[in-house]
Amino acid sequence: MPYDRERSIQRNVRFMSDPGVRGALIRVNGFGAPDLPAVDALETFDLGREIGRYCDQVLERYLRFREAHDQFDDDWIPALKPYLGIAEHTCFLGGEVSYGGNTSYHHPAINDINDWKRLRADINTPHYKALLEGMAYFKSKSASYDFYAALRGGDGPMDIANAVRGNDLLYDFYDDPETVEELMDFCTGAADWTFKNQYPLASVVCGGYISGMTTWMPANSIGHLSEDASCLCSPAMYEKFGLPYTAKLLEPYDYAMMHVHSLGRACLPLIAKMDKIGTYQLSSDPNQPEAIDVYRQYEYLFENKVVMLDMTPSQIKDSLGFLKGRKTIINIETESALEAQKAIDMVRGI
Repeated sequence: MPYDRERSIQRNVRFMSDPGVRGALIRVNGFGAPDLPAVDALETFDLGREIGRYCDQVLERYLRFREAHDQFDDDWIPALKPYLGIAEHTCFLGGEVSYGGNTSYHHPAINDINDWKRLRADINTPHYKALLEGMAYFKSKSASYDFYAALRGGDGPMDIANAVRGNDLLYDFYDDPETVEELMDFCTGAADWTFKNQYPLASVVCGGYISGMTTWMPANSIGHLSEDASCLCSPAMYEKFGLPYTAKLLEPYDYAMMHVHSLGRACLPLIAKMDKIGTYQLSSDPNQPEAIDVYRQYEYLFENKVVMLDMTPSQIKDSLGFLKGRKTIINIETESALEAQKAIDMVRGI
């Protein structure tokens, strides 16, 4: 049976919105398809003038991928967003942006924790403006080319603070905790501000939105949010400077999607205290347990939650018993179409 977008999105919506649905969704993101047209490295664009050229390259690659992918009746969601590197989430607060390795880096905007009061969110910051223009461009093309315009996503308050202050923030936790708390309050507002800018530029899909992790979320949702800074601090420091502010950010929302790393898994029991987080995207790190192993270790935290992770076909085969009765979204990349189809068949049997 070939791919059908409406069938796929209905499966996704039901899976995400019905607490009684169990099992797994599977998305084939790579399968040894014919060579796809390349998207030039970010560092080769003048994004302030060439965001349209960048988006056209992304669109052409998507169209070629979709044509090859149509053989799979999986749960892939056709959605596009600009990816201009990690600086997108914080550059609007000032500080330089540099490019390399096909991503972007936001250099700290303040050299002293007390300078946080001069931070201002500016929608016209060049890199951030390019992001919003790219999102608007994709939304304008979405109906003609049959895809959804997705949200880009954002950072949690601690990640924003870490970006604008740099890793000296970790010293500030001990040296000037009161001022850190003031900065964290400010960053909580900044995290909400960037999503408020993104929502009008994203498609409304079955009453919800497609997250930056290409996952359907119900209305009045926020995400994906990143808690990468939890990898750099102790659970005690996260509980004081991370948890209360992310929880405050989530207060006006009904649902949230959270991106976390295996390196920061010790903070997962604290992150899980926030009931509004309905989906966790678990990311593997070098020299750390694989995401599926973190899922197993902390399975008690994910009852009635959706967990999304990358898996190999062999990991799927070894985890079929574990995945039964849970709610899991599996992303796979395989070497061949045959291998991808076998993985789909395994997941459909859960």
